[in-house]
Parts: sequence; structure tokens; C-alpha cells
Amino acid sequence: MSATEILREDVKELVDHAGDKALRMVKVILEKQQGEEDDDDIADEQWEDMPEELQVLLTEAIKQCEEGKVIPHEQVIEKYSKWFQK
Repeated sequence: MSATEILREDVKELVDHAGDKALRMVKVILEKQQGEEDDDDIADEQWEDMPEELQVLLTEAIKQCEEGKVIPHEQVIEKYSKWFQK
């Protein structure tokens, strides 16, 4: 039996003996987790709907970030602070 299967069995046993308040909390947690999975699906759909040129630019930007080829926020603020003054 895998660790996930053992955990699932443990949770089932706990749920069988849980009170109303605990059950409502578990329900909210599981719904939130499911919603996050749905958000991932939406993000995939949104990516597929983007023009190919934008996908290429965003992929390159992500690659640059992962390689550390970025300008720290503090440097940008320092360089352009005059633009933020009233």
C-alpha cells in the first residue's frame, strides 16, 4: 500500500468519527484545493488562447527570470524614482 493510500485510509477513519465543525473545515479545504486545480486548467486554456508571438515572448521572459537575468526591483525604483514623484 502506498503512502497516499495509507493517508487516504487514515483520513477516511478520522472523517467517520469527526464532528460537524471538523467536517465543514475539511470540506472547505478540499473545495479550495479543487478550485486551485481548476485554476490551473483555466491558466492552461488561457495560455493556449494567447497569440503565438506572446507565448514566445513570455516563454523567453520566464527563461530569463529562471537564469537570474533580471533587474532587482530596488534598482528599477532608484533609476526611475523621478517618474513616481508628484
